[in-house]
Amino acid sequence: MAKHVKCEGIDEFKAEAQKHKGKTVFVLFSGSTDKDGKSWCPDCETAHPVIERNLQHIPEDAVYIYCSVGDRD
Repeated sequence: MAKHVKCEGIDEFKAEAQKHKGKTVFVLFSGSTDKDGKSWCPDCETAHPVIERNLQHIPEDAVYIYCSVGDRD
């Protein structure tokens, strides 16, 4: 299974992406989640289960980065 990483904001994303230079990296930028784990972005909420279900098809040596972009503001 590919490595899964979560980060918050552009600075954390840049640092995380740098760690995986030379690898195939898949990234999802998503609205940050509330205490119930729901994103403020309705499109992200619709896409998230589809993306999660299909992560099994990415190469084993790839990296998947889930980056929360912050509050809607």
